[in-house]
Amino acid sequence: MKTQAETLLSSVSIDEEGCLDFHSPFLSVIPSIRDRKDLAEVFMAEGANVEEGVAYRMYRGVCTAEDRAVFEEYGTRHDLTAISPGTVHGEFMKTYGHYHPASQVNGVSYPEVYEVVYGQGYFLMQRTDANGKVTDVYVVEGRQGQKVIIPPDYGHVTVNASEGWLVIANLVADGWNSTYEAYRRLRGAAYYALKGYRKTDFVPNPRYGNVPPLRRVAPGGLAVFGATDETTLYSAFTSNPHSFDFLVNPERYPEQFRKVSGR
Repeated sequence: MKTQAETLLSSVSIDEEGCLDFHSPFLSVIPSIRDRKDLAEVFMAEGANVEEGVAYRMYRGVCTAEDRAVFEEYGTRHDLTAISPGTVHGEFMKTYGHYHPASQVNGVSYPEVYEVVYGQGYFLMQRTDANGKVTDVYVVEGRQGQKVIIPPDYGHVTVNASEGWLVIANLVADGWNSTYEAYRRLRGAAYYALKGYRKTDFVPNPRYGNVPPLRRVAPGGLAVFGATDETTLYSAFTSNPHSFDFLVNPERYPEQFRKVSGR
């Protein structure tokens, strides 16, 4: 029996350089690329020499020609990201980190849902108050096939703790841009993920001052929104797009988001 990841990667494969190749029926997508040097300002080691090379590739709007209409109808986008393995002065490779803007319609920031397609990673999430002070920070460890929900008002970083490339899929409301300034100004998230002996060590970022202890939350949570967790994220959406209304209208689901964040 094929795993969820193998089912997706039968149409989307990855080479040794982390490039995704799209096979029929998926449409080809040209990626946006983040270089390792672009991330030098958010790694823990300030002033460290960061070699050039791909940190990650982002493939936005991945779908088949047949399914494109349903994504457009529900204002939702499906993406794939391939994150490089390795470390920079002991810190695992990661995404830059960003927050989502608030919807002009309901004033609630857009959530997001991820799936680990291949590999193993950490999703590090943090919430701040009106003064920019971090009031909550937690991490979800995701393995192949598992889903992770980013609640409204949480910034997030994805960390590749795999020996090889980490491939993640995501669903998100379309038509807005992420904000990176807070992560740039404070050199990353409230915690750094370092490669320790037999485990990952999470070290507080001193530029944030006192931060809450890091909580750990289990992956999952789609069931509280009426969506299935038993197939790929892509198939779950295309078979029942109504169950992903929480991505476009998050103000309707405050209790569900409290559950998935463990609050």
